[in-house]
Amino acid sequence: MTVDVARALEPLRAIAPQLSRYAAVSALALGLDFAVFLALNSAIGGLALTAAVIAVATGMGVSPILAKVMAAGASFLGVYAIRRTIVFA
Repeated sequence: MTVDVARALEPLRAIAPQLSRYAAVSALALGLDFAVFLALNSAIGGLALTAAVIAVATGMGVSPILAKVMAAGASFLGVYAIRRTIVFA
């Protein structure tokens, strides 16, 4: 039975070095992807800008619907400016 298991695992042993390198590089790429995402998420701050505009506008008596429309426009422009200057620079 041990011979059968060894024979069955032979194709995996042939690609194990390549598979392990691929896994390591993929893990590093995923880590970098998450780091960039988290950095840009806090720097682009579209959600924070939206919440701030809605809070300020409703605090000044603007209806919540109109405040959301204003926030969508402000968020669009803010994120566009950041992407234009950082992401697509």
